[in-house]
Amino acid sequence: MRRNADRFPPDFSFVLTRQEVTNLKSQIATSSLHGGRRSLPRVFTEHGALMAANVLNSKRAVEMSVK
Repeated sequence: MRRNADRFPPDFSFVLTRQEVTNLKSQIATSSLHGGRRSLPRVFTEHGALMAANVLNSKRAVEMSVK
């Protein structure tokens, strides 16, 4: 996304809050013992995910853009 910033309008992604990250970790049983993030993760909206699939050049990206 950083290399193709002009293709991603600001509303195609957003940064999770600390509470949202905590909730996700508890839902998917992520271990916090090894390493960790220094910044909050950026996530894509549905439109942003499709745009990312169009930018990426892989078999899986093509599959996602078709569905």
